Amino acid sequence: MYTKTPTREFKDFISKGNIYSRNNPIGHITGSCWIVSRDKKRVLLTHHKKLNIWIPTGGHSDGETDPLSIAIREGFEETGLKLTPYNIEPFYLDIHLIPKYKEVKEHKHFDYTYIFYPTYHENFTVSSESFNLKWIPIDRIEEYTKEENVLKMAKKTMEMEWNIEITTY
Repeated sequence: MYTKTPTREFKDFISKGNIYSRNNPIGHITGSCWIVSRDKKRVLLTHHKKLNIWIPTGGHSDGETDPLSIAIREGFEETGLKLTPYNIEPFYLDIHLIPKYKEVKEHKHFDYTYIFYPTYHENFTVSSESFNLKWIPIDRIEEYTKEENVLKMAKKTMEMEWNIEITTY
């Protein structure tokens, strides 16, 4: 379902305009959250209801034109957590092919994923968009998903040199 990071296709899409509208037949910009625990050993993934796979939280712009703001809003809506970005630059860019669902035709999500940590606590709330949410050990993520982009983000996270120390709550 997910594709390799196609930088050229991403740039071409952005240059055409109308990139935030769900009415664009090609696709639209989305914002996602790679939520890492304060100990940097786990990530919070959703078992998505429509797609039936474990992936990061995230979603549509709904009128917002800043992908970081989209990700923050969607992360809160889907987890109930107040999130703090580790960095304001995207952690990962990807294009997801979204299959037809009811009346919505197949289309692409041009996704900006940002890396976050929970600001106050790690006690999440499962939204109606998820079967479940779970803190998953990064080194065991393949037990939950085979999605290429998720596996790449897990690898990138394990290899990161963290330039910020997150104190306990």
